[in-house]
Amino acid sequence: MYKNKTIVAIELGSSKISGAAARKKSDGKLEITACASVPSSAFIRQGAVYNLDRTAEGIARVIELLERQIGTKIFQVFTGYAGKSLRSLPVTVSRELEEGAVVTSSVVDDMLVECGDTQADDMLSLNIASQEFVVDYKNNAEEDPVGVACSHIEGHFQKIMMRPRLFKLLDDSFRHASVDIADSFVLPLTVANVILDDADRQRGCALVDYGADTTTVTVYKGGQMCYMRVIPLGSDTITRDIMKVFRLGHDEAESLKCTYGLFGLSGSDEESTVAGGSQVSLKQLGEVIEARNEEIMANVMHQLKLSGYYESLFNGLVLTGGGSNLKKLQYAASQLFPEISPVRIVRGISQDMECCDTDWNISDGTHVGLLSLLVQGGENCCVEIPEKDMYEEPDARTQAAMVTGNLFDDNGESAQAALDMKIGQEQIMPVEKDEKNEVVKSKTPSFISVIRETFHKFFEDVQ
Repeated sequence: MYKNKTIVAIELGSSKISGAAARKKSDGKLEITACASVPSSAFIRQGAVYNLDRTAEGIARVIELLERQIGTKIFQVFTGYAGKSLRSLPVTVSRELEEGAVVTSSVVDDMLVECGDTQADDMLSLNIASQEFVVDYKNNAEEDPVGVACSHIEGHFQKIMMRPRLFKLLDDSFRHASVDIADSFVLPLTVANVILDDADRQRGCALVDYGADTTTVTVYKGGQMCYMRVIPLGSDTITRDIMKVFRLGHDEAESLKCTYGLFGLSGSDEESTVAGGSQVSLKQLGEVIEARNEEIMANVMHQLKLSGYYESLFNGLVLTGGGSNLKKLQYAASQLFPEISPVRIVRGISQDMECCDTDWNISDGTHVGLLSLLVQGGENCCVEIPEKDMYEEPDARTQAAMVTGNLFDDNGESAQAALDMKIGQEQIMPVEKDEKNEVVKSKTPSFISVIRETFHKFFEDVQ
């Protein structure tokens, strides 16, 4: 038995590399025991690794900060794939069967293999996100057609694709940081798993992850993921606009955006606030923020119309991500998407979760991707600490020796050596002897040597 089984996740975001460690409690809740982040806007752009060396340094730094908090070595992590090149691709595979034949698992497997082999524009296939089958051109789709008698079967799949170079850069970043990847997931799918419920997936909804440098649109209908695209615009785009128009630093511009947000900025041209030592017109600030947000939402609408599901999203629009904190965004989106209802904001995740750091907000949408990775991951990522009851309690004589023994006897000789000899004579640690009845070696190694050998073997296996 082991205690402190710890799951560790790392998310490579456009504004920061974030990491967290969590333990699953007996009641099923996740207890976040450590969290850390470093800025990444200089070397990760639009969700893709731009500078490999600096990204690896950022990962290593986050791991170091987490290890300090949890007090043990992290040897592997869970992570997710995201970024501007991520998208879904519809693939259709069909088979003609003999009259009256029954669909077998081998037929379905063969269709899945063909789907996986399908390439498009030099894109790498990460996952087959959804699948459904139509038999004999019927209107109703089958999720599992095995056993159905038909002469024609058609499989409709959604593959998740990514540029191979960006995929390799992400993997290489962890390798250069000397951290193994326990498993990797398509990040928008893991977010959907913890944000959406069955009704959302069945009745149809659009999940919009409003991130820093990108906005990801994922459409669900009939229980399946039907469409995914990444828009190369996000909430940091608004911040950069404010910086450029008012000639402010990033922190000052970010503060203005978070303070005033959307709407509610009406007033005369004379109304202003002070930022960076200069006057900022609230009316002009409002125009800058609203204009860029409307552009981002217009791109979201365009993708929803391209998906073919714009008019059948009966569970509406679900906004999440750090950008969802923009004040009055829900009202603005309702005005911009009059055909889609309801519009709601979900910043937390459905799983029960506790965080040891009160300064780290797990319900503001900023960390929803990272938290979803913690929920998805199930494998231990750290050096495990054995429970106390794995070891037998020493007997009374040994306990007394441990408590009252001195380092040296009256003659200056090692008292520990004498104690070891005495214990050996009492056969607490049996010995092996040769033909001359001389001691060859102890059969039972010392406790320290056992620990040392165990850790050496462990780190050899890890490396």
